[in-house]
Amino acid sequence: MRTTSISILALAGIALCGMSCGVAGADQPSGGKPGPASAAAAQSLTLDQCIAIALGNHPSLQGACREVAGARAGVKASKAATLPQLTVAGAYTQNNGQPVGGFLSSPPEGFAAAISAKQLIYDSGRTPAAIRDAKYSLAASTAEYSDVEQTVVLGVRQSYYRVLAAEQLVAAQTQARALSELHLKQASARHAEGIAPKADVTKAEVELANAELNLIRAKNEVSLAYAALDNALGLPPATPLKLAGQLQNTQEQPKLDDLLNMAYCNRPELKRIEAQIQSGQAKVKVTGAATKPAVYLAGGDVWPRTISGIGPVNGSNWTVGVIASLSIWDGGSTKARVEQAREAVGKLQADLANEKQQVGLEVQQAYLNVVEADQLVVAAAKLVEQAEENHRIAQGRYEEGVGPMIDVVDAETQLTAARTSYVQAQLDALVGRAKLDRATGQAVAVKEASNER
Repeated sequence: MRTTSISILALAGIALCGMSCGVAGADQPSGGKPGPASAAAAQSLTLDQCIAIALGNHPSLQGACREVAGARAGVKASKAATLPQLTVAGAYTQNNGQPVGGFLSSPPEGFAAAISAKQLIYDSGRTPAAIRDAKYSLAASTAEYSDVEQTVVLGVRQSYYRVLAAEQLVAAQTQARALSELHLKQASARHAEGIAPKADVTKAEVELANAELNLIRAKNEVSLAYAALDNALGLPPATPLKLAGQLQNTQEQPKLDDLLNMAYCNRPELKRIEAQIQSGQAKVKVTGAATKPAVYLAGGDVWPRTISGIGPVNGSNWTVGVIASLSIWDGGSTKARVEQAREAVGKLQADLANEKQQVGLEVQQAYLNVVEADQLVVAAAKLVEQAEENHRIAQGRYEEGVGPMIDVVDAETQLTAARTSYVQAQLDALVGRAKLDRATGQAVAVKEASNER
């Protein structure tokens, strides 16, 4: 067993930090590695605590978080086009001060400054469409972040269950070794009394040696499972951990129709493509507005004032007015780009239909695997009961001298195999449900983008 230095308070902080990236109000990626080992007693981590650690530490979430932050900045950038634009400029000049055409030129040394402002009044809907495009891009990035979260949580659940299963198999192999030691003692005692052959002792010794080998392998599987869990949590290799809980299964069977509807509503992949379609439709509007009228209110001032034929004098030149522009002909470039943008939307719509097909298949497969796994758990539990009874009978017959050692050894082998099958069936059922939650988009709550920032 291994220990952990992660306190419950640290886990709570990691959970809050990890969950903040995909929702409104978080511009910076979250996460961070746990601190150095604490002197406090080791905490046994639950599944929920492991998920919280992963959501705060996993590197794949860091990159997805940056994508969300960048998309949110894109919304701000697109909204900036609706605000006044202010520009200032300055210049320092030197010249030889010689007359030009009978008039004095500007002074040998001088400074000029200018300020100009511009406010969009109307651009045929181009800027509002660009803002919608940016908002839908943010929604698509948020859905992508949720997709990564779903994958991370699935990995944590699988690794967590496999650690528990590996530890349970160690317990089963420990029981098998204890039985082998008992059999060896019984065979040795009966051989010493002259009522059992030497072959019984040899058979029991071989049985014990095999039990030792199987126990070594089982313990190594625990170490491998913990290594996989470290990776799933986004922690450094060989981070010591200890888990709480045991393999437990539920026999509740959800309805397939409900699962399919849930998947179509929740799957972040579908939400992402839907947002991309809306973004593409906004791009069509932005592209088509390139040749349509645009109107701005503009004004500015220049220092010093310039009078024709005299040169700069004290004072300033200020101007204010309305600027309108319209592209008459661009060689058909805008029309072609609009067609290109519409075709891109059409492809996304086809991608959405295909993704729905794949989601439906994935849900069906996950559902059928859960049904099978639950049935196997029940059958494996009965097999363990039968193997225990068979071993009890073989053990009793050997103790009474009416049964051979080979029957006892075979019964123990069958019992250990039955216990192993039961653990594997429990593991398959739990992993199957984790995959079903992933297939229906329930591994973690799907976040929605906020466009108000």
